[in-house]
Amino acid sequence: MKLKILTNLWSPFSEMNEDGQFIGIAIDLLKHVAKDLNFTYDLFLPRDGKWGSVSSNGTWNGMIRDLLDKQADASFAPFTVVKSRAEAVDFTTSYYFFRPAISYKNHLTDSKTARKLLFLKPFSSLLWVLLGLVTLLVGFVLRFFERPANKFIYSVEHLFIFGSLINQGGSITVNRGASRLFLSAWWVFVITIVATYSGNIIANLAIRRVSYPFNSLEELAENNEYRLVLLEGAAYELIFKESNSTIYKKLWKQLQEDAKETPDMFTSDYDALTRLVKKVCC
Repeated sequence: MKLKILTNLWSPFSEMNEDGQFIGIAIDLLKHVAKDLNFTYDLFLPRDGKWGSVSSNGTWNGMIRDLLDKQADASFAPFTVVKSRAEAVDFTTSYYFFRPAISYKNHLTDSKTARKLLFLKPFSSLLWVLLGLVTLLVGFVLRFFERPANKFIYSVEHLFIFGSLINQGGSITVNRGASRLFLSAWWVFVITIVATYSGNIIANLAIRRVSYPFNSLEELAENNEYRLVLLEGAAYELIFKESNSTIYKKLWKQLQEDAKETPDMFTSDYDALTRLVKKVCC
């Protein structure tokens, strides 16, 4: 038995190589199914190149249209299941699940000035102030403990305490037991602070800081700088078009208005859509 099978181009599931042969994950899966069920097939693309969406008058396009017109026996492609499609044609059990994401031009928060002050990022401003006050206070306490035994001058004691924070140490000697116990506690504190600072500064250097222009679809709908673009005939057209959510309806209305001025913002031509996104984002 030979079947007519529809597919559509969407890397890495279904694409064409240089020889014009279909390759990809979905094509490999189709080969195994055909072998197990003992049938052969001819692969071809939908007549209009679209995936399948329904118009306001109930007319389908894309692969759904070809299936309804009996131009094909089945489709084998990364075809998203949505309610309206499932009411028009039958689907098998899904073999792949994905989490959608929104792509947009990123903005690094690390300006030249911010990079120069990167050494301050591991701790908050309040913590830096408290650390400075603690350093002064510890110097005074050490001076109080040791003044009767050693004639330390004020600056030497504080230089010793500050030097311990930057791993420089000092050259003073303490004689009293209380002073030694106090300095032991201080060195434990210093080790903890230095280890925390080192870990945070490494993390700040390793991770690129990105500011998010919006954190939800609600914020996207209110953002005048960013606009939604969609592939016509794909599943997300149906999701936005058929949704009862006021946010989805607002984004869908904005997209239709924007597409009147820039048709490539809502087109079935994947290459044109990609060129538009690269032009805006890159």
